[in-house]
Amino acid sequence: MLKKGISAALVAVAFGVCATGAHAEIRTGQATDPSGDSLGGPGADIVSARTTYDTNGSLSVAVTTVGPPAGFFITLTGSVSGTDCLGVTGTLAGTAPGDLAIATITGIRGTGSALELITGNTVSFSTSAPAFAGKDWTCTKVAITDPGGNGQPLDELAAPIYFAGFEPDSDGDGVKDPSDKCPTVAAAGTADGCTPPPAPATTSKKPTSKKHKASKSKRCKAKKHHRKARCKR
Repeated sequence: MLKKGISAALVAVAFGVCATGAHAEIRTGQATDPSGDSLGGPGADIVSARTTYDTNGSLSVAVTTVGPPAGFFITLTGSVSGTDCLGVTGTLAGTAPGDLAIATITGIRGTGSALELITGNTVSFSTSAPAFAGKDWTCTKVAITDPGGNGQPLDELAAPIYFAGFEPDSDGDGVKDPSDKCPTVAAAGTADGCTPPPAPATTSKKPTSKKHKASKSKRCKAKKHHRKARCKR
């Protein structure tokens, strides 16, 4: 079952405010998705995806599926908001197999051309256009729908691709969600974001005094001497 509504995400791309980056930079991110959760065939079952965004205006998204890509692929690149990916969105989309791909900004077609390339089980979409430059994009959503025209959702990434350095920290403990094994429990100062278990209780042995040790030694010697004496009789 899909975890988020794809149709709602597509409607949302028409809204939001764009923040312009002050310096050009290249941002990258990748994510994985469980196999076997698609409503379509192997070609519509996402297992991984990666994004590269150059704030000079280049955007590329590659999606790998269990089998040769088959379906209408939609990638929405926007800004991290909580654990979601929202704001003004750059969309790269196309049908695989096929050679027709589109590039849009917040649902406005004609903002640039897009290329589609299929290599094995991976389909890649890319574009380079002035309209894509200077965006404060930090994440990407990926989904596949039925190419037959009814738009039925088939599969999508369980969580957005978060660009390196922009991963969310849901519980605010300083450990980013992708590395946080307890993302809803704050545990500052830990490596995995989880509260360490309490230390096991220790029991200390009562120290034995030298006097007690000496007395015990004398008793042992006396017993040995008594046994020897009994044997000689």
